[in-house]
Amino acid sequence: MAVLKSLTFTAVPTPQPRPRRDPAAKLVSPLEEQRLLLQNPSYVRTVRRWTGKGDERRQVEKQQRVRP
Repeated sequence: MAVLKSLTFTAVPTPQPRPRRDPAAKLVSPLEEQRLLLQNPSYVRTVRRWTGKGDERRQVEKQQRVRP
């Protein structure tokens, strides 16, 4: 039992997100948009982008049309 007393515990690091997109999600995403477009012909995709430089940098939302 002396061996158990000498053990130390450490926190397990959280797994980092994978740098590449999941290939399945990359395939399914456009198909999901086509399904939404079929349900609602006026469907538009909302994309968030960064604009400005330095202190004026802010995030804006832009509407993108989805092509059938």
